[in-house]
Amino acid sequence: MLSELEGMLISNTEWILTKHSIVEKVSVLLSSQVENINGQFIKPLSADFPELAFCLPKISKGEKYHSLPYVILDYPGIFSRTEVFALRTMFWWGNFFSVTLHLSGKYKTGLDKIVLKNIGHSNEGLYINCGDDEWQHHFEETNYSRVAGMGEGELSKKIVQSSFIKIALKYDLSDWNNMDNLLKEAYSKLAFMIKD
Repeated sequence: MLSELEGMLISNTEWILTKHSIVEKVSVLLSSQVENINGQFIKPLSADFPELAFCLPKISKGEKYHSLPYVILDYPGIFSRTEVFALRTMFWWGNFFSVTLHLSGKYKTGLDKIVLKNIGHSNEGLYINCGDDEWQHHFEETNYSRVAGMGEGELSKKIVQSSFIKIALKYDLSDWNNMDNLLKEAYSKLAFMIKD
């Protein structure tokens, strides 16, 4: 049996077509960030990490991250079983936009002390992963903590002693009309985290 709401929605094509239109607009917005990422992130870092220049942007869409649709841009995205160097821009329906710098393996080992040094200079709005599953993206307190107010010892534990690093910025969906500028700032801020 359908609920009253389900009964109304099953006959209404407008809401699902609107959802498809929004997901397409998100995809266009994320695709438009490739040049921003090249300028803010990849070009400045490719001298130290030449492999970044060979990364291609990848947009993924899904319907069920915690039962809700999402769109992800991974660029750059280096993923192997033992190493990750990724900048992930994510739209999660009903929740947020986020930009995450994700490092593991040799990238984490080679950059953790630089991240620890730089994170104190510009930590406004930054979150750091505190969970055990590096493939979770929600911002509940079991997964992310605000960097502001953390002491160096606590940050060292999360950055140097952890097997991976995820530093993220999160933006409200109500900021949609300013998202292009906010994402540019995010790429610049996260690139700064790994500059020696």
